[in-house]
Amino acid sequence: MADKMDYVERDSVLLIQGRKIDLEFESKIEDVFGEQGIFSVLLKEHFGENGKAVTDLFDPSKIGTPMYYFKSEIMKEIGGMK
Repeated sequence: MADKMDYVERDSVLLIQGRKIDLEFESKIEDVFGEQGIFSVLLKEHFGENGKAVTDLFDPSKIGTPMYYFKSEIMKEIGGMK
């Protein structure tokens, strides 16, 4: 009977340890990729909230952006073909 008890206890301990590892891993993933995680913070710092810096950069209607100048050049070339 003691052998069976040791087997059950051992498996229970292994199961608990496995669950702890799962919880630690989930916590680490949340720390990196969660809403307030390191990755989210870096993206917000470099690209602005909701990627505003990137959308502004590629906005063809906003004066001074590369896409605005590209659009202007295309329109000028098309106008010159008429």
